Amino acid sequence: MRKTSRSIILGLCLILILVTGCSSSKKTESAIADGTLTIGLECDYAPYNYTTTEALKTDNALPISGSAGYCDGYDIAIADRIAKALNVKVEVKKMSWDGLIPALESGQIDAIIAGMSPTAERKKSIDFTDSYFHADIVDTVVVKKDGKYANANSLDGFSGAKITAQQGTVQVKLVSQLKGVTEVANMPDYSSLIQSLKAGTIDGYIAEESVAKEHVEQNSDFKYIPLNFTLTAEDTDVAIGISKDQTELKDKLNEALKTISDQERQELMNYYISKESK
Repeated sequence: MRKTSRSIILGLCLILILVTGCSSSKKTESAIADGTLTIGLECDYAPYNYTTTEALKTDNALPISGSAGYCDGYDIAIADRIAKALNVKVEVKKMSWDGLIPALESGQIDAIIAGMSPTAERKKSIDFTDSYFHADIVDTVVVKKDGKYANANSLDGFSGAKITAQQGTVQVKLVSQLKGVTEVANMPDYSSLIQSLKAGTIDGYIAEESVAKEHVEQNSDFKYIPLNFTLTAEDTDVAIGISKDQTELKDKLNEALKTISDQERQELMNYYISKESK
């Protein structure tokens, strides 16, 4: 009787191993096998990505899934060229910055194309393609024109200021490079940062210069101050985030990226930077 039970249990274990093996094998299949590359991004990080309307959309703009709006920007242009190289279509899902990696890990999206840097911390949970943009990044502190720190011009010129950044971004670790500041809890998005600066609950926030320019264009009472922050290569590269089990997808995306020349990448970025400054 025990022998029979043991045999049954062994048989069930073998079935489970086979099922698990099949499931694991299926998981590593390319996410674009259905002809669609589903990407996640904020659509709120110009010039990399931003939301627009039918009246304002360009040829590069793509509809946001479940929304009447469109997503445009450098990331979308890159996604569009990748899709054409792979002969697939792109589905755009708009979500919060902090929700991007969890969405990738849970299979809601196939890739993150959102101006994301491949930092060592992020690599602990997800994988990245080759870089699709390397920026000569200048980071700035955005402040009020008539504020106490409007004339600051160095890393040690913000002593006593309440400074923060968008949570989960490279800019978070730059706050500590400002001498004597009070670090305020990081905020979920740039809309929160802008409103907090307007309300006076913070004295400034750190943003990449291309982003800061757009914020100042939209808020005439703001100014930004470029500073010599210390940055590493992983801070200035931008790559596509994918799940660690998607090796086939990674290879395909890297091959597609090779079809986009360095000149075209820079021209696209210049186009979106100039577009935002108009």
